[in-house]
Amino acid sequence: MKLTEKDLQDACDYIMHEACQAAYGANYKDKGVRFDVMRIPFSVRMSIDLFIEWLKIRAKNDIKK
Repeated sequence: MKLTEKDLQDACDYIMHEACQAAYGANYKDKGVRFDVMRIPFSVRMSIDLFIEWLKIRAKNDIKK
């Protein structure tokens, strides 16, 4: 499987969204919170787990198309 630049950007958006949501709750955007790797309790493991989760979602969506 080859990932395009758009795929990588989408994966990053997904990871940042999920990390913020886990740290600050579902309404983190209303609070004006942005992803900050220095402030959010965020581990490499969490990043990898979320990337794998994103890949699964992407694969499922590709199958539907």
